[in-house]
Amino acid sequence: MQPIHLPHAAVVRSAARYLRHLGLDPDPSGPSDVQKVVPGDLHRKGE
Repeated sequence: MQPIHLPHAAVVRSAARYLRHLGLDPDPSGPSDVQKVVPGDLHRKGE
C-alpha cells in the first residue's frame, strides 16, 4: 500500500478549518466563513 500524499496547501487549509471549528483561528485574516457559523452552534449545543 502506498501512503496518500495530499498537497501541502490542502493540509494547511484542513488544519485551519479544524482549528476554527474548535474556536482557534490561526489566521484571523483568512477565510472566516466557518468561523461565522460555528460559534453560535457550539454555544447552543453547550447549553
